[in-house]
Amino acid sequence: EYAGQKQSNKQEGWSPDGYVRLSANSARWKDSWNLTDYEANERETTHKQLIVLDLNGTVLHRASKNKGVRKGYPRPHLGEFLRFALDNFAVMVWSSAQPATIEEMLRKLLHPYYTEFVRVWDRRFCELNGRYFEKSPSIKDLQRICDGFGLDKSPFRNVYGSSEGRLGMSAEKRGHWTIDNIIL
Repeated sequence: EYAGQKQSNKQEGWSPDGYVRLSANSARWKDSWNLTDYEANERETTHKQLIVLDLNGTVLHRASKNKGVRKGYPRPHLGEFLRFALDNFAVMVWSSAQPATIEEMLRKLLHPYYTEFVRVWDRRFCELNGRYFEKSPSIKDLQRICDGFGLDKSPFRNVYGSSEGRLGMSAEKRGHWTIDNIIL
């Protein structure tokens, strides 16, 4: 297990001090993120409750850039927490970060657990008070989870190209998650 434990220098991006080097600047991202696996996880889950996790500031800390390097620090015992959560609940991530940033944090800091999540929602699923590519306040309206909100309904659905086929949730679970069975 990798998440939440110090890693050796041999593990991609890990330092002996327990942080992961994250990209300081990312190139323009193309929407090639395959959400189908998460959709399948959601469709197949038998769990009755959904845990919604934020990334930065909750399960990990993504430090400010320093000399062109951005560091990511997993919270202590993160691996144990994620294993418990995934064994007992459906788990999703909803972050106001951009997809490329989320993908890197999942791959480098939440491996191998992130493959078991039922949804991964990014900035495109938030209500933004401002422009997409600028720092702006964001709202994560839980009713969007309950209603089966998808990229097809987002005003930011095509910021990376076509969002066709990337709904962000399983149609079979529409209405399954309610305010009464979501845990933040």
